[in-house]
Order: sequence, then structure tokens, then C-alpha cells
Amino acid sequence: MARAVAVAASIAVVVATEAYDAVTLTEGNHNYFTIILGVLFPLLLASVVLLATSQLDVLLCFSALFWSVVDDVPVDFDWPRLSGFPPGVTHEAMQIVIYVLSLAFMSAFLWSALRGSKADFRQTVVSIALGALALLISYADDIPLNFINDMVNDQWYQIYTLEHIVGAAVAALTIFVATSQHRSGGARDRVQQVGIKASQMAQAGP
Repeated sequence: MARAVAVAASIAVVVATEAYDAVTLTEGNHNYFTIILGVLFPLLLASVVLLATSQLDVLLCFSALFWSVVDDVPVDFDWPRLSGFPPGVTHEAMQIVIYVLSLAFMSAFLWSALRGSKADFRQTVVSIALGALALLISYADDIPLNFINDMVNDQWYQIYTLEHIVGAAVAALTIFVATSQHRSGGARDRVQQVGIKASQMAQAGP
């Protein structure tokens, strides 16, 4: 549960940073300061905090959702002509890079969280489905449907904020489900070890 809260809090920090950008940056004022304030600062802050508390799994999940946040207004990291970085790259190419980054980090999180656990097939499938759903929600504004495009055009800020909050909530649930086997498996192992030691002591008795 602590990990789930950590990723939700980390995403909240990024959304808050984006809100600050929204009132301090205007179109045409994008430059490398935008990259530092809107991308590098929240990414480094979350990395330092989560690594300092040994939350590598959370950092991987956070990184998967992070790119969907900076992908949107006001940073527009997927629009190099606005963000100013990287120069000479098209919007379509940068959009693919961002999608690949999110997918790669989510895959790394799921692999790390489920590695060595005793999760059964059902729990593994549920964890993967939740991770995919978290990414889908986080990039909901990119779904090519007319009613979604109309909502984004009319209420872009509300849509962006809502999709990232809901996406973070689903990601938090993903963390809880994917790592629960670690806790339960560890508890079972400890019980078994205690039972084995007790049996050995009984056999070695007077």
C-alpha cells in the first residue's frame, strides 16, 4: 500500500508542476527552461526521493506515467517546435518515442514486481491488464475518436488533469496487485522456515 501511495504522490507532484507551468508559460515562451522546469526537475526529484527510500518498482511505474504528463500542455514535450527539444525531430517521431518510453518502463516495472514471486497466472494477467489500462487512461486524449477530440478541444485542462489522476490511481492499484505476492509469499516462506526449524529441534530433542 505504501508503494501505491508513493506513485500516486509522485504523479501528483508532476501534475502540480504542470499546473505551475500552465500559469507561468505561454506559447512562444518555450525554451530549455521549459525542459528543466517541466521535465528534468520533477523527474530528478521523484528519482531521488524514491531511490532514497528503496522504491525501485515505484520509480519504474512512475516513469511509465511521467512521459504521458509532460506529453501534454503546457510542456508539449511531443512537439519539439514548441518545447525546443530535441531540435530537428518531428512531432510524430517524438510521439512514438514517448509511447515507447512509457511502455518500456511499465514493462520493466511489471517484470521487476513479478520477478521471483509466486504469483499465479490469474494475478499476472490482472497486473498486466491494470498496467495497460493505466497507460491507456494516461494517454486517453490521444485516442483518435471524435468525441474525445471534441472534449479535449473544449476542456483540455480538465481532461488532462482527470486522465492523469485516474491513470495514477490505476497505476497505484497495479502496484498493489503486482507486489502483493511478494508480501504473502514472504510470509509463507517465513512460516515454513519456522515449521522446519521447530521440526528439526523436535527431532534433535533429548
